[in-house]
Amino acid sequence: MLIANARRPSPHVITALLALAVAATGCDKSGVCDFHLAYASASSGAKAQEVDRCMPVDRSDLCGPGMLSAGSDVTARDFHFTKKGSCDRPAMMKCNALLGTFSECPKDGPAAKGAGDPPAAKELTLPKDAAPGAAYFKASYENGIVVLDAAGTWSSVPESRSTSVDGPFLASDGAAYFAVRRGEAATKDLFRLDGPKATKIASLPTDYAPCQTFDARDGKMIALCNEDAHVFDGKTWKKEHLPRLMLGNVVLDATGKAWSTSSSDIYAREADGWKKIDGPKDTKFQSGRRVGVSAKDLFDITTKGIARWTGTAFEPVGQRFGDGTSAKASSNGGLFAFSTLANTPAREALVVVMDQDGGQRSVPSSIAAPIVDRTGRVWGEDEGRLLVIDGASTTEYPMGSIPLLDDMSVDLEAAGFVVVNGGPKLPPVGEVRKATALKGTIVLGEKPAVNTPIEICPSPQLYGATPCTGNKLRFVTQTNERGEFEVPNVPVGVYGIGLHASSKWSVDIRGVGVTKAGEVKDLGTKKYDRW
Repeated sequence: MLIANARRPSPHVITALLALAVAATGCDKSGVCDFHLAYASASSGAKAQEVDRCMPVDRSDLCGPGMLSAGSDVTARDFHFTKKGSCDRPAMMKCNALLGTFSECPKDGPAAKGAGDPPAAKELTLPKDAAPGAAYFKASYENGIVVLDAAGTWSSVPESRSTSVDGPFLASDGAAYFAVRRGEAATKDLFRLDGPKATKIASLPTDYAPCQTFDARDGKMIALCNEDAHVFDGKTWKKEHLPRLMLGNVVLDATGKAWSTSSSDIYAREADGWKKIDGPKDTKFQSGRRVGVSAKDLFDITTKGIARWTGTAFEPVGQRFGDGTSAKASSNGGLFAFSTLANTPAREALVVVMDQDGGQRSVPSSIAAPIVDRTGRVWGEDEGRLLVIDGASTTEYPMGSIPLLDDMSVDLEAAGFVVVNGGPKLPPVGEVRKATALKGTIVLGEKPAVNTPIEICPSPQLYGATPCTGNKLRFVTQTNERGEFEVPNVPVGVYGIGLHASSKWSVDIRGVGVTKAGEVKDLGTKKYDRW
């Protein structure tokens, strides 16, 4: 069955698909305006049609400090619609960034007070104790967890070779861990990593459940495995049921208290159970929430930025982001990385690194799930490539250039890797290994897909002109009268496939799978019953 890729679309692609227009219909003396939201499909050329009317809207949200000036282009993240009666913020506003124009901010009056450019962000402060460390990647069954050690040497961890591996996890003690189940065992062995060496530290009775997150600090440990928590108090392990599935991560603060997150809520482990804790007001409906720690402090991490726990509440730190920020933020000992869309006419994609006091540094990048090491380097995947950004310099490892990470495009996209402390020395980029050919036969329903356009790339999606538009690694071909196709010299890696029939494109995200060096990969007959 063909499905759409759920990966975050690029800002340029979204811009090509949708446009928003916001028009003011008048203001009263208090600076409150009536607005209506119009939606048009730029790709189809359809006329704008009103889909919602929200009023009133406090225009100080639009024209306040750091927001807009007269005639500014704005993104959807700048709009903060209030709920009045049956009026609700349209679902479209939850997208990463949709274009709009607002030119009615007055030069005088309540709404214009404080308008102008945002204050300059504080300069990023990096830790002074950033010793070299390893990077760990979740690879294939054959290679398990792959390590790039501090000296820049690639190897794999033999103890991690299993079909059931959880992690790697970067813990608050600065070390990396993973959990693995052997065969039909109902337990998972927990290992601590030190370079390529793995040391077993416990066996957890998980009853075959996966462990989604883990933390360790000052001799204490906690693993959340499906709906259970496995807690080590320094002496013994205890298993307890969670009040709900924690989809975020878990950390231990400086006092040893455990904190975790569901999709949108924060929970603290108290003596009488897990208790829900409110985050900042502007994060009430945030998804993808995480928690992070520095040496002394605990932080709430959302698409809005970071907020420090004061002992009674979470207080925002530094500048706040808009709704264009990625939910896939990460932390590393007091440093945080966010993927965001800048409020610029070009809708530039940025990765923002922030310290625990709100200092920040931005680098242009479309990495969707950035990782930061403690020297400030940004790591991540983009179109199957492993990228490491160090200031103005970017090192790129193309798909197929790292033998132990043949399937890295899938795992890096899911942020299936961690970087310890200051990270490793970067090795030279290797030669891109290629498969001899990729071939197959496409059948739609019961008939061959005759003369059907095909695109193959690491991450096909339905947001562009074609599934692989803009992808640096893109193969374009067409089936013959028997539905057959063949593509030569495909670099080693993981690919999906896009097909064009019945006047539309559809994608099969894992339609190709992993290619290997020197092989002729024959997909056989790919039959799709639905179109």
